[in-house]
Amino acid sequence: VTLWAVNHARVPASCSTPWGLGKLESVGGSVCAGIIVVTGLGVGAHSALDLCAKLGITAGAASPDLAAHACRTLSLGAYGELDLMLCGGVLAAIGGVLAKEWLYRETLRIGNETRSTTMVANAWHHRTDALSSFVALGGLLGAAVGFPALDALAGLAVAAMVTRVGGEMGVSAVQELVDSQVDATTVERVRQLICSAPDVVSATHVRGRKLGPWLAFDLRVQVPFAVSVSAAKQIATKAKLRVLQAMPEVYDVLICIDAEKPVRTDFSRDVVVGSTVQPRRHELMRSAAQYDHDVRAALVRHALGGQGGVWGVTHANVHWHTFKGGALVEACLVCDPRMSVGDVHALSRRAHDAILATVPDVIEVDLHLELFAKGKEALSLDELPEEWRLPSEAEAEAWLRASLAPLCEASGCTASGLDGLGGPAAARRRALTTSAPASWRTSKAGERTRGQRTATLSVHST
Repeated sequence: VTLWAVNHARVPASCSTPWGLGKLESVGGSVCAGIIVVTGLGVGAHSALDLCAKLGITAGAASPDLAAHACRTLSLGAYGELDLMLCGGVLAAIGGVLAKEWLYRETLRIGNETRSTTMVANAWHHRTDALSSFVALGGLLGAAVGFPALDALAGLAVAAMVTRVGGEMGVSAVQELVDSQVDATTVERVRQLICSAPDVVSATHVRGRKLGPWLAFDLRVQVPFAVSVSAAKQIATKAKLRVLQAMPEVYDVLICIDAEKPVRTDFSRDVVVGSTVQPRRHELMRSAAQYDHDVRAALVRHALGGQGGVWGVTHANVHWHTFKGGALVEACLVCDPRMSVGDVHALSRRAHDAILATVPDVIEVDLHLELFAKGKEALSLDELPEEWRLPSEAEAEAWLRASLAPLCEASGCTASGLDGLGGPAAARRRALTTSAPASWRTSKAGERTRGQRTATLSVHST
């Protein structure tokens, strides 16, 4: 059992067994623990029957002759001389105790070094053999001093100890099979290693389980709010490497990223966003692509895409404030390079107000000026790249109407225009029910600079 479990538990992971076969260690350990428990119970039963026989106690009524014989046996106090056979038996028992104890210690040492529960269980199997030899030695010495019941009493004591050890090992093996949490000391060490990594704010939901000789952990790490996904990935990788390098027994560390500290730290199947358990669709952030298109549409609908001087948007990054219930939008604007810095400042304020008033769920806006275009030294008056262009007025209006449609349906109103939409972010939160256009209109930048575009908003209660 030991050889089978140890060899197969170290087989590398494969497509059919992506977590490896480490659990076979626990299976082998449980089998060995069962053998040890059965051995202890057998020794205990044999010792109890032997003690009853030597005390003259049987399952039925004890005969007077047998009781008298037991009394004479127990009353023997003479030590007598050990004959040659008795000396040989004593030496053999002592040799067995020493040999099996040495095997126990060596097997236990190897089992601890290799973190093999099966080897540890096998070591205790050697210890039971040593204790059995000790019981035999006790019986020989008891017979020599005139107390033949000594070996039976020693056998009962040994049986109790062996059964207890086997039971504890069996419980430990079953706990590993059901993925019980590893000890608190190991969990705290992993937490400290994770928190010592750069840019890690905190570590929560640390869970560990044994995979045979290995340990596997999964946890949640809070990183600074505004870092990008790629930067957060690097932070998590550095934290993971700290654990793997400091703890060779760890097989893998699975890290989930949090931008804000979780409200709940208990282990549950519930999805918790902010302080909401199992949030509905309209309580979650819309896709980043939808925010990107809404930002472009807002700029067009507020006359910033025409004579206002905004030619395009390179990208719009979105950060979600879980507890505030809204989005922070970072956008890079492509402006007419002939504008002064003061004009760009004024333009950015208008763009800020337009995005905040029009785009659903946005509570903060952070605008930047794009100075270079894909490796060029400066922007020219040539056609902008496809992904940078602003949409046409018709596309912008259609997109914003689609974004606002769920709110109108929920509140029982109709919208005939789009300028001037305001109000708190909580009142503007809604789900998006349409898909984004495949691409925006491909007209040249110069064609979009002709004419000022305006629109109005009228809300009619039904």
